[in-house]
Amino acid sequence: MTIGIGFLCDDGIVLCSDNQITYEDSHKFYQCKLDSYISEGCQVVFTYAGSPDFMKSFYGKFRDHVQQTSQSVVTARKVQDAIETVLYLFDTPDAQGTSIIAGVVVPDSEMKLFRTNGRIVGEVSNYDYVGIGDSSLLRYLRPIIAGTTIKSVHQALSVGVYLVYAAKRYIDGCGGDTDAMVLRPTGTIETRSSSTSNIEQSLGMIEILASKAAESFFDGSQDQKEFEERVARLCRKLKDERSELRFARPSIVQ
Repeated sequence: MTIGIGFLCDDGIVLCSDNQITYEDSHKFYQCKLDSYISEGCQVVFTYAGSPDFMKSFYGKFRDHVQQTSQSVVTARKVQDAIETVLYLFDTPDAQGTSIIAGVVVPDSEMKLFRTNGRIVGEVSNYDYVGIGDSSLLRYLRPIIAGTTIKSVHQALSVGVYLVYAAKRYIDGCGGDTDAMVLRPTGTIETRSSSTSNIEQSLGMIEILASKAAESFFDGSQDQKEFEERVARLCRKLKDERSELRFARPSIVQ
């Protein structure tokens, strides 16, 4: 099991994923599940849930197909068609069992987020998951921390890292480090993986303080002063982290 999340924001596209790969009844290892395709006409970032062997083959065939058909003007819709065309080249259980999220940018022109369902490639309006995205845990957490829409890259990074962090702790098969990439409207790709652990630590501390405040709220044996002190500590942490919760300077892929 794995988790991959994609967000389409006003100022870019964000993809986050854990990096644990588990073979059923066998072994596990750690490998980045984000990959990028870069050309003059478009930039694409992928994440997936499923077979790493299938994805390695898919990446190669996708690059070949786009390069062979790139004489015409590139649009996000043509990239969507290319993904679907390549998927139809495969007829294996691994292909049917692998789900992909693709963020596509045609520089200074358009941004799109797509998700595969079998061989069908559909457009995503704001965000979507692959892997354990339908779990009760994420369905519970997502509206609590992000409301109905996610508009900025900063918000998507924070929410995405937290959701992956929660999945790694509570869902079997998710684990390792959290990787993240940002695809900007200009086509620039930024890697954010080196700093996601700092975000996890900050959000984990907020969880602890919120848990202590909730404990006092429900425990009638604790006096009002203890309750107010715990709430105050939580509020101070929230105020501090709201201004400090930023990712380190990104590494640029291109």
